[in-house]
Order: sequence, then C-alpha cells, then structure tokens
Amino acid sequence: TEPQMTPWQLSECGARTARQCRQDFERENYNWEKHLMLSEYLLSPQNFSHVMMLDADAAFIQQGHDTLATIVGLMERAKKDLFLT
Repeated sequence: TEPQMTPWQLSECGARTARQCRQDFERENYNWEKHLMLSEYLLSPQNFSHVMMLDADAAFIQQGHDTLATIVGLMERAKKDLFLT
C-alpha cells in the first residue's frame, strides 16, 4: 500500500505530477509509518519489554556473539531506554 499524502504535502507538490510528488514524499511517509508501528507496540496492552526495528539490509554475522544481549546489557548499565545506530 502507499502512504497517504497529507494536505500539506499535496500543497507542496506545485507543478509536479501526482506520481512525482508521491515519490518525493515516499521515504518520509514510510519512516513515519515505522515510528507509528513502534509506538503501537510500546503502548500495547501486551507490555512488550523491548521493540526492535532493523533495516532489511542489516545482518548479525557473528554467530558466537549474542549481540542483542550485549546491547541490552549496555543499555541497562547506562540506564538508557533507547538505542540508535
């Protein structure tokens, strides 16, 4: 599905075609959709303790390392709730 265009985005289109305008705002709109999804997980009644979003081209390649456990440990020791790379 395509993200909907907001009224302010439509007003910014100017002389561009609807296709070009959608394409110009596509990345921004998809990023907002990801943020909304994270928020919904964190506010869910299922009380998730952690939520992770990983780019499709990312990979954990060291099978001998528990990378996520290491990150969680670092965050807990630093009393941080958000980890960004």
